[in-house]
Amino acid sequence: MFLTGCSTSIVRAGIMCILLLISNVFYRRSDVATNIAISLLANLIYNPFYILNAGLQLSYMGTVGIIVFATPISKQISKIKLKKSKIISKDTQKKSKIKKELIQIISVILSAQLFLLPLILFHFYQINIYYLLTNLLISIVIGPVYVVSLMYMICNIPLIKCILEFGISIIIWISEFSNNLVGSKIYLPIPNVAQIIVYYIFIFIFLYVMSLKQKDKPTPTQKRILNLIELFKFRFRQISKRKKKVAISIIIICCITFKVMPKSLKINFLDVGQGDSTFIITPYDKTVLIDRRTAA
Repeated sequence: MFLTGCSTSIVRAGIMCILLLISNVFYRRSDVATNIAISLLANLIYNPFYILNAGLQLSYMGTVGIIVFATPISKQISKIKLKKSKIISKDTQKKSKIKKELIQIISVILSAQLFLLPLILFHFYQINIYYLLTNLLISIVIGPVYVVSLMYMICNIPLIKCILEFGISIIIWISEFSNNLVGSKIYLPIPNVAQIIVYYIFIFIFLYVMSLKQKDKPTPTQKRILNLIELFKFRFRQISKRKKKVAISIIIICCITFKVMPKSLKINFLDVGQGDSTFIITPYDKTVLIDRRTAA
């Protein structure tokens, strides 16, 4: 952690690994939620304003997304079967292991990106549509680069340094190449706090429904929930396609109208003691502060 500058994401990973090792020493079960909470507490004790740091938010939320969604997504991906494929039918044990590892990597990338999407839009107002391909390629290269970097820390040999620089240059090239592709950056409106909360509520509801469907022996309450979901699907299928298109069009038009329609102009006059201060909020949510002070 000290070698890399003790950034918030490094401190999170370092403290979680330390707690995992300590649990093995004392023969105690390591709880991931507790480890995350302790690492977050340590970061905020050092600097409470880290809670506003984009790196801390992305690091912790990405980790939570991997813990919560990686397993369900990997199960859903593993259920996908390619029909009329000789490669799958003649799958050896080695190919099966590679396929499982590939599914695991893809599920980790998708789960982190799914959980980080509103935060990425909130801080950077853009998304990269090639994130899956980029992260998949980097995940293949980053392992050997990490091993070589540890070797270079132990023994400063020019050959190891050249290999390490070559691996880092590959990672940088992959990142720059994906950013230069056509349509790599899609700019979207910045979501507000209420929209982010609604997004996470729907995500957790979707996760809960997925967990119910994967249970072999659901409880009576869970069976009622599943029956209500199936009833909703049945009623939805009975609606004609024309009515569905009209309803979707109305919802899209209303959303665009409320987003594009300018609001009223607000002008606030503030008493700052020795003069006047004017705070203006434009119809498009731009703020202007005019501070005019007079000599006493």
